[in-house]
Amino acid sequence: MPVIFKHKEIIDAAQYDDIPDNVKFFPNVMPNWDHTPRSGSKGTLIVDPNPMDFFRNLENCFKRVKNNSNEERMIFIKAWNEWAEGNYLEPDLKFGRAFLNKLKEFVYSEQN
Repeated sequence: MPVIFKHKEIIDAAQYDDIPDNVKFFPNVMPNWDHTPRSGSKGTLIVDPNPMDFFRNLENCFKRVKNNSNEERMIFIKAWNEWAEGNYLEPDLKFGRAFLNKLKEFVYSEQN
């Protein structure tokens, strides 16, 4: 049976508060994930992804890196177009451009 996580639960748990400030840490955000096409019942999948939780994840990641130097103020997005694993940021039929719009909203928000 695959390991199944709800997207919201992952975002709620990913506060990054337990990582010491002296540790170089570059968080990542992902819009969705489904590894079952490649690994079947041994896969991992994230269910119920949505653009608002994606935005919250970006905010959580930014809180962790906002005090880093400019060169180390990075958040990684996994992945841009990994369609085989259900991990993509490109427009689709379900959400259209909503994930991209949330990324744009985050990049141009006042917090940055």
